[in-house]
Amino acid sequence: MKHAVDLFLHKKPAGIILSLKRAKEAKRKTYSSILAKENDCTYTHALKIISKLENLGLIKSKSAGRIKEVVLTDLGYELSLKLSDFFEELGVIPLMDVEGIGKSRAKKLVEAGIRTPGDLEGADADLLIPILGKKLTEKIKGL
Repeated sequence: MKHAVDLFLHKKPAGIILSLKRAKEAKRKTYSSILAKENDCTYTHALKIISKLENLGLIKSKSAGRIKEVVLTDLGYELSLKLSDFFEELGVIPLMDVEGIGKSRAKKLVEAGIRTPGDLEGADADLLIPILGKKLTEKIKGL
């Protein structure tokens, strides 16, 4: 089951759609550069993905100079809900709700047997540091 995400979905487009879902629900603006950073990809790669998602009618973007705001369309939001349910079944989404944990780190945590924020809090720091880094581990563990 740990490779289900890789089997059924490409990581970056799915991550961008879920990032946009979280932004919409938090009522915050999201830009191409933020999406690239949140999904561990270059700005150029993020722009290519955004263009493809736009062509599919899942997102729309507005340019204001060099800044490009990106939002989900109604169809894109419907898809994001289904993706979110799929990832929740795998145990990935709850971890992504923790600040500092994106899709990539959440996947690594699930592979290490940590599926929920509660599992994360109870996990040994030595297990978390290689996945999250020392700073984030200390923040999560309250050290």
